[in-house]
Amino acid sequence: MVKERQSMSEAMRAKQFSPFAALVGLDEKVDGAGFIPDDRIVLGPEALAELDRAICGLRKGDIIKVRYYFRGRYVSSMGRVSKFDRQERTIMIGEERVLLDDIIEFEKM
Repeated sequence: MVKERQSMSEAMRAKQFSPFAALVGLDEKVDGAGFIPDDRIVLGPEALAELDRAICGLRKGDIIKVRYYFRGRYVSSMGRVSKFDRQERTIMIGEERVLLDDIIEFEKM
């Protein structure tokens, strides 16, 4: 006597095969498909010069607050400078790496 199998729901079928997904990161891409990045703010020459003067005196250990462009959004970060590399044009705030060219606001606390 042959028993008839109960059909599996689509959700259960997807769950069963999800560990074997061939396209790693696809879910993240699909979730972010509607993402619209912020327009980049272009600072004028005077604002750039002022920002440059403020950053020029920066030292390791200083506490700063910056606003910068990161992955399509403007974010703010505040913390202690763990590294300042003029050649690479980067500031490390703790473990966070910030490119100088992405900074639009800078404040030494």
